[in-house]
This record gives sequence, structure tokens and C-alpha cells, in this order.
Amino acid sequence: MNEWAQTPMTFNYSSKLLELTVNNNYRFEDIKPVDRFGDYIKRDGEWKVNVNSLNAKWNLKAQSDGVFNQRDTDFYEPLIFMNKTNDKQELSNNPIIASRSTAITSQNQIENIADDWSDDEGILLENTQPNLSGEYKGKISWTLTEAP
Repeated sequence: MNEWAQTPMTFNYSSKLLELTVNNNYRFEDIKPVDRFGDYIKRDGEWKVNVNSLNAKWNLKAQSDGVFNQRDTDFYEPLIFMNKTNDKQELSNNPIIASRSTAITSQNQIENIADDWSDDEGILLENTQPNLSGEYKGKISWTLTEAP
């Protein structure tokens, strides 16, 4: 005699996925005495800006008012986004820094946006005014939206 046991099974099916994961431990190289006004200061450390998507076109924006000296906030430096054709955009203007115009349809894909940036591309610190020595801090706000 054969007996069959039935076990209910539950699973989730997602027809669309769009999520952003960032590490918030961003930093830049120190501004050195040899750095001139207008120089771009490179990122330091590991930047992770991961977009996980499936069946979704998307735009990623980054906004920042810059970094401010912790002893005197009158001293600040702006953050910029430099694209592959060397077009500079101020992060204070909340530019699109990455996008996907064709949706991934077969399997979700995690893309680390910062991996596509060379040392002279992506989010950089712009040396625009006299600096007060010390630590500077700031914030980047990320916005991931579905694109039409």
C-alpha cells in the first residue's frame, strides 16, 4: 500500500524588482598642499552603490550640499559628478548619475554603479576655496526611481 503525504508549499513571485543598497562609509583622499583650486579630489576606500533590478528601467540620482569643516561650517567643499565625457554636474542639483534604459528580464542583476567609475569619474570632491585643516563631513542622499 502506497501512502502519499501532501505538504502545502508557499512561494513568492516577483514580477518586478528595484532596490538600492549603499554603504554609508564614503570618504575622499585628503586635500594636500599641492592640490590647487579647481582640482578634483578622488574617492578613497570602497564605494558600494548597488542597484538590484528585474523587469525595471531605472534612474539613480545623488544629492549633496557638500562636505563641511567640523570646527567651522563656513569652510566647505562641493561634491560633483563627473561622467565619462568629463561633463561636470553639481550634486547640489540632484543629477542622474546612472540609469538603465533596458530592463533586465531573465534574472535579477545587482550592479555596483561605482565599479564603472574610473579614478577621474563618478562622485568627486571639488577643491574650490581655501581650506581650514581638520575633518570635513557631509551627506549624500540617493534616489532610485523607475524610469518610463
